[in-house]
Amino acid sequence: MFASRSAEPLHVSARFRDAVLSAALRLEQQASQDEQHAHTLIDPEHRRRHRRLVDEQLIKAFRLREMIKQMQVRDPHVPVRHIRLVPSTSR
Repeated sequence: MFASRSAEPLHVSARFRDAVLSAALRLEQQASQDEQHAHTLIDPEHRRRHRRLVDEQLIKAFRLREMIKQMQVRDPHVPVRHIRLVPSTSR
């Protein structure tokens, strides 16, 4: 899938960590609701696409939770001194 990143934590603000956690929870809740709705669909192709939607929501939520595990909330009173900008290759 993809190479494991280094063990170095991601230093983030508490607000950012909370926003990521909120997004993961929202995706999980939407997946649960969509899964409950799937049995009402009649067309097999529609059910297949709906199942794919649920799977993608759960995958995104899982990735966000994995990212949260790597996060370390930084102390808001300590200034950020060394910020390394990594150029993006996707454009």
